[in-house]
Amino acid sequence: MNWAVFGIFTYVFLVLQTSLTPVLELPTRYGVVGPQFVLLLGVIVGMFAHPRITCIAWAILGLLVDLTSTYALGPTEPSLTLVGPHVLGYLAAAYVMIQLRTMVFKQHPFSTGFAIIVCGVAAELVIVLILSIRGMYDPIAGFSALPQLALRGIGLLYSAVVGVILAVPMLKLTLLFNFPANTTHRPARWGK
Repeated sequence: MNWAVFGIFTYVFLVLQTSLTPVLELPTRYGVVGPQFVLLLGVIVGMFAHPRITCIAWAILGLLVDLTSTYALGPTEPSLTLVGPHVLGYLAAAYVMIQLRTMVFKQHPFSTGFAIIVCGVAAELVIVLILSIRGMYDPIAGFSALPQLALRGIGLLYSAVVGVILAVPMLKLTLLFNFPANTTHRPARWGK
């Protein structure tokens, strides 16, 4: 994989996620949700890259999302940036993506939307679990696991819709990433 191209796309998608998401937010019963552009990039990389490269790329994406996310500890206390929840969540999503990519049509935009939902569920479950465990000893203001899961689930559906739309140009741009031709990496049979 061409890491320079990945870096450029990571920067663009991170800027989209931090600056364009407030414009695209939708109000729900549990709060506002916005699309996760970085998750789309992770799915695109996960569909075509080598498994080890997929895990490294998802960990980098998770670290960058962690560094741009803040959590309020209280109304008078400063916000907190936690490094770890998104890294571990995105690594879980990378594992799911590696298992899932042999079962989907890689060049179809709806496969990208489906993968965003499935990988996003794995990532969000881990993220909410870590934040819930952390909240046991130092509570995060307004954080409750079930409403967060519902809010993040609605956000994943929204991200999948946006992902299907953006997958059309992104699948054409995969040539820039210089992915290997064969990414199934199935184990060899015994005796051959």
